[in-house]
Amino acid sequence: MALLHRIESFQEVVKEQGWAGALLFYSRDVFYYTGTSQPSYLAVLPDDYFLFVRSGHDFALREAFIDKERIREERRLEKISRKIFTKLESKKIATELDMLPAVQ
Repeated sequence: MALLHRIESFQEVVKEQGWAGALLFYSRDVFYYTGTSQPSYLAVLPDDYFLFVRSGHDFALREAFIDKERIREERRLEKISRKIFTKLESKKIATELDMLPAVQ
């Protein structure tokens, strides 16, 4: 599917930059890569990706064009970080810093 190529292209950037992954949460970015505008975190790793939906999990399952097995319900960024990023060798994680609240 051509739309899934968007994530694959982004994964190539993650690999080229040597990042452990990237975390997207700005609704327009998440929508571009997944097809859902539900409040979510999109974790993109060099060889994998997951969408963690903060609210509207059922809507996200219906709207998104990504594999449903990659969509999980999770609201807490700390839990997502522990599940995804703590096992990675490189600790560089790209994100949308201008959109991340200081508390997080």
